[in-house]
Amino acid sequence: MPSNTVTVTMSDLVEEVLDKLYRPSERPRQAQLAEAVASNDTAFDLDSVSAGNMAPTDVLEFGRELMLVTAVSGVQVTVSRGYNGTTAAAHDVSTLGTINPTYPRHLVDREIRKCVKNSMQKELPLVVSETLYAGSGSNATDQSMRDIDEDAIDVLDVRYREPLTLRIDKVRGYWDLEDFLPDEAGYTGKQLKVPRGYWDKDLIVTYTCLYSWAGSGESATLTVPLLSSDLPVLYAVAALQTGVEVSRQEFDQIEEWPQQERNARGANVRLLQALWGQYYQQLDAAKGMQNLTPRRPYRRMAHRL
Repeated sequence: MPSNTVTVTMSDLVEEVLDKLYRPSERPRQAQLAEAVASNDTAFDLDSVSAGNMAPTDVLEFGRELMLVTAVSGVQVTVSRGYNGTTAAAHDVSTLGTINPTYPRHLVDREIRKCVKNSMQKELPLVVSETLYAGSGSNATDQSMRDIDEDAIDVLDVRYREPLTLRIDKVRGYWDLEDFLPDEAGYTGKQLKVPRGYWDKDLIVTYTCLYSWAGSGESATLTVPLLSSDLPVLYAVAALQTGVEVSRQEFDQIEEWPQQERNARGANVRLLQALWGQYYQQLDAAKGMQNLTPRRPYRRMAHRL
């Protein structure tokens, strides 16, 4: 990855969102496990302080799992596992959880991923520079093709390196990203079509690609452009606090919303403007840092009389 990117971790993003959503005095009460809990256990012990705060119909959160409390007897609680669409998981002794969280972690996780998949992917593509070495194609008989990342969406620029002088210059001629090539032809994944004069040269390719989480759960990491590491946080805070997602076009037209639409949104317009305004302001700043000038493959124009 190029130096103008940073790597973020889901757990850090979730914590940042929760820090912004809760004032210090508004944090949910905590609960602590007095024993290890397997994924299929429906009764277990809490520490005495936690158990004293529990009552039937309360919701416990450990990790990203929610549990509905159905009974309390001393320090033992009986629960319904995997509540509200979450997944039952094992939890270690002394694990800290929360009681009746206003913003469950799995919902924060969902909004963060939605920001990356939808808004950032659409408006702030991830730009990668990679060297495709001569002779590195999966089809050894076709020197006009070079293997390129399967997540590549659009090639912006192709340059070549002279083997002797190591001078770097633009590739002249036709080049393009090829997809859906026949398997029987021996290709693997996506390919960059290379002009004939550059078959024996190393190519430096700049392209946009899909954002891709590495790992799972809250240990997952993501590479993002500079100035964009706060974007998933701002997006999740705005979505969870207002209860609605506001697109760029909708945000630009908030002042023109009729009263009927404002009532239908069920949210304070000033709050919408403040929170979503922060998000789109930061998004524009990150886009400015990229300073992209999309470049299309060179194609000779047809001669016309």
